[in-house]
Amino acid sequence: TSFSLLQSTNPHADRTLRFLAVFSGTRPAPCPAFPDADAAASAGDAFVERLFEHLATASAAADRGARTRACGLLAASLNAQGPDGDLSSAVADRLQATMTVRLLDKAPGVRSAAAAVLARLADPGEAGGFEGDAVTGAYLALLAREKAKEVRRTIVTSLAVCDRTLPALVGRTRDVDDSVRRAVYVVLAEKVPLAALTMETRALLLSRGLGDRSPPVSAAARGMLERWLDAGCEGDVGVLLGALDVEAHEAEAEAALVALDAAGRLRPDALAWSAA
Repeated sequence: TSFSLLQSTNPHADRTLRFLAVFSGTRPAPCPAFPDADAAASAGDAFVERLFEHLATASAAADRGARTRACGLLAASLNAQGPDGDLSSAVADRLQATMTVRLLDKAPGVRSAAAAVLARLADPGEAGGFEGDAVTGAYLALLAREKAKEVRRTIVTSLAVCDRTLPALVGRTRDVDDSVRRAVYVVLAEKVPLAALTMETRALLLSRGLGDRSPPVSAAARGMLERWLDAGCEGDVGVLLGALDVEAHEAEAEAALVALDAAGRLRPDALAWSAA
């Protein structure tokens, strides 16, 4: 089916494409045509690579809806392969080249879908810091100038978190859009341990997040704080306060205690500090 024939609001097309994405992540069971598991898996891999080649070509279609659907299906199909899914170097290079071009597409939906595809293609390098990674560089360049909130949100959730990208993520806690700011705090809670942040950055994140005017953002910031308490401090509020450097960041430490108290995470003795 030509992607240009599928309207962007067609629910039947949406279901068909969702099915195709899920189907691409399955592998056929052994059968007369493929008598053993390896042969079946190879057949499935060959289908996926042909699908990706087709979608890479379709992503350059003149019709905006066709480009959006092609990139969206690529992102969903890549996700369906699971964390252990592997691509040949030729297909990976083709996808990276075509999706990097789509990051500059005039349609926000295409840019967002392309960013989601590229998340699977980032290369950490031998040192693991993504220092020379072209995908990470493209993300950072686009994030700095992107006007569409959905694209910024996709980039925030797709970025590999490392020394190279952390300043850009922290900077997005001042994004004008609530959903982008919330996404930053969710990413930080899931991917960045307390020990990886300086005391100044910890205080800054709490000041901005817990004081955010948007309830979903402040709730996400509180979730990050609780993650710090559980994973970084083994549930010990005293250790957490030490990690915030109470003397230098008293206001932020007190805000943290208030937030934890509201979440029912404080023992009575932990409140003695704020009353002192």
